[in-house]
Amino acid sequence: MGTLPLMPPTTLDAETLTLAGPGTIGRIVRVLLAEWNRFGQQVMMDGRVVQRGWRETQTGFDARVGLFWRYGTGLSYDGDDTDQAWSAAFISYVMRTAGVPDQLFPRSRRHSTYIHFAQQNALANDPDAAFVAHRLEQYTPKVGDLLAYTRSGAADYDRYVNRDRYKSHTDIVTYAHHGEIGVIGGNVADSVTLKRLKRGSAGRLIDHSHAWFAAIENRLPPR
Repeated sequence: MGTLPLMPPTTLDAETLTLAGPGTIGRIVRVLLAEWNRFGQQVMMDGRVVQRGWRETQTGFDARVGLFWRYGTGLSYDGDDTDQAWSAAFISYVMRTAGVPDQLFPRSRRHSTYIHFAQQNALANDPDAAFVAHRLEQYTPKVGDLLAYTRSGAADYDRYVNRDRYKSHTDIVTYAHHGEIGVIGGNVADSVTLKRLKRGSAGRLIDHSHAWFAAIENRLPPR
């Protein structure tokens, strides 16, 4: 369970990760990698788990999920509340732990809250926005960005522009290397999981394992 995947878990250099201050991409990735390592480095490819990690209901890990809920959203669930999806709570925990202010990234139990926020930033062409949504066919994801997919309909960016509540999911990019993008998210196959996704020659996401429809650009400094 301690074996690293074939691709590196991040393409950030060690100095950036070490020196990254609060509210930076490097700090976000540090928090992500720490939790991924804590949960046993689970890896998914083509929609299936190829390296198994620890589960949300296992002793100690259920309490860790409880920390994601409390610190990320203020709610008091834990990993034994299996009817409560904790993926957005995990992203919210990561952002808060990394020192990202709420006014730049609105923490929520729903991914759709901050997807909508980033789409509105894009519509407003806000030069001060830290997170800005893009259509996948028009943007090349980089480390620190979020990739979003829907669980409630077609993978259509415009379908969700004016909606802030729908079933969805996001993961955070930790590397973009050759023909692959690595993203880490929570509550993926009951753990903190690294997904290895395909990308084309232009660097755009071409993975079809989920209904991906948006990339959220992270404009925070690297460190």
